[in-house]
Amino acid sequence: MKKFLLALVAFVGFTTVSFADEYTVNDNAIDDLFATATELSAQEMVSVGFNALQGIQGTSAVDQISASNPNPWVATIICFFLGGIAIHRVYLGTDNLNILWYFITCGGIFGIVPLVDFVCLIIGGATGDYGQYVGNRSFFMWL
Repeated sequence: MKKFLLALVAFVGFTTVSFADEYTVNDNAIDDLFATATELSAQEMVSVGFNALQGIQGTSAVDQISASNPNPWVATIICFFLGGIAIHRVYLGTDNLNILWYFITCGGIFGIVPLVDFVCLIIGGATGDYGQYVGNRSFFMWL
């Protein structure tokens, strides 16, 4: 394990050093950009941000998947292979915060949550009653 970590650190160090000389910053161009920029008031910033968000609202991948009818068997297969990183929950249309919770709890409380999700998806897929899992925003989707 120590050899692997040492090799990883050496690889990252060598790749970082080799690419460091290729990038330069043109300070004059940055200064010119700031000199020609116009300052916006708080109200203008809010309206610009709101208009930008209106253009992309409802087009995220999670919204598109949850708008469709996800297959419980596909979710079960995804859960089997990638359950610890909550990809099956993304497929079912969960909240993006749940992905963070899966990472914080080391794969859903060390893999117990994805295991229960897997069993629930098998039972829900077999009975055809899996609608409660689609778009479920809870960390424990079976509750």
